[in-house]
Amino acid sequence: MYQQATTYYTFEVYGWTAVGPGVPSIATLQSGVEPVLPEPPTRLAVSNIQAFSVLLQFTPGFDGNASITKWTVQAQSSRSSTWETIYEVSAPDATTVTVQNLIPYSNYRLRIIANNIVGPSSPSGHSPDFQTLQAQPAHPPSNMTVRAMSSTLLRVRWIVSSDLLV
Repeated sequence: MYQQATTYYTFEVYGWTAVGPGVPSIATLQSGVEPVLPEPPTRLAVSNIQAFSVLLQFTPGFDGNASITKWTVQAQSSRSSTWETIYEVSAPDATTVTVQNLIPYSNYRLRIIANNIVGPSSPSGHSPDFQTLQAQPAHPPSNMTVRAMSSTLLRVRWIVSSDLLV
């Protein structure tokens, strides 16, 4: 059961020039309500899957009577069965997060944690499994040599760049 706020404060911030005021940005603050841990987000979905990033969409849970200070994204990949924190962002009103620094051509599932001044929520349920796209090589092969073996035969050798071995 949630407590009722005893006092509401409304703040308006706007720019002002010689022509007059601009459009205000309005925020309302409730006082007298003890903050609690936030509830985890729900309805996770992924879209815009790229080689190194993905867009994670979610529905925020109850904020615990305090602003969300940080979203923590955790991943489980085909390389590890443990959940690891891979991305954090401060965006209090977010319903999407672009998760960066993923490994190309890898399988993932994600979950998200809401953090407020009291602490972190429990983790959300996980997203659907997805695979990042394959990336173009970052570097060309090195030490390429071509030798004529006969009038109709060439031998081509090269060293594969380490980013191609992922």
